[in-house]
Amino acid sequence: MNNNSIIQFLWVGNEISRMEKLCLRSFMKNSHIVHLYSYEYIDDIPEGVILMDASEIIPASKIFKYKNSDSYAGFANLFRYKLLLEKGGFWSDLDIICLKPLLVDEKYVFASERLHNNNVQVNNCFIGVPKNSEIMRYCYTSALKKKSEDLHWGETGPKLLTEAVIKFGLDEYVVDPDVICPIDFWNCQYFVSKSLKEVINEDSYTIHLWNEMWRRNSMDKFIEYSHNCLYEELQNMYPV
Repeated sequence: MNNNSIIQFLWVGNEISRMEKLCLRSFMKNSHIVHLYSYEYIDDIPEGVILMDASEIIPASKIFKYKNSDSYAGFANLFRYKLLLEKGGFWSDLDIICLKPLLVDEKYVFASERLHNNNVQVNNCFIGVPKNSEIMRYCYTSALKKKSEDLHWGETGPKLLTEAVIKFGLDEYVVDPDVICPIDFWNCQYFVSKSLKEVINEDSYTIHLWNEMWRRNSMDKFIEYSHNCLYEELQNMYPV
């Protein structure tokens, strides 16, 4: 896959928290070029981040939130599929922290997560694909057909991408959960209650912080926590 040093992100709004800043700094510190797509100017972004015009991918008039949630996740799903269809390369959500350089020789890369039933499913928080891939064309056209007012959480995200990976026979490119999402989403309290060495092993290239679980558990992304917890350890690894 070409241009695997570039990692692409999206943010809707003009303010980012400590979490998103940490994410961006971590990828740059590990020698990646960061392209942050946005519809407006974002205050106080880390030095070195390259702002990109998101309206060149999808017009701002098409932005939507879930019907019963203050979340742009459904729109972000649509955006990433369109972006990766047109440009290829890597996509990452802004709640993923890079621990070491992502040197990928494979044509595709798909993150995965553990579920409560001990099964594993693909997660679209981190994707690597070539330009004009059939799987991104399928995901984009499938997501585009959905009515935003009828969308449910994850419907055009992990659920759709898992279906697509199976449909196109790309299972071999799905990495183990410990590579991208080593901490399970139901353990999001670990980020502020445990240390890095307690929960992360050498197989992990990133840590998915599960922003949505922070929101659902009323965990504040803007404040500082105990200095010896995992979240603050990461902040200290990648200082401002």
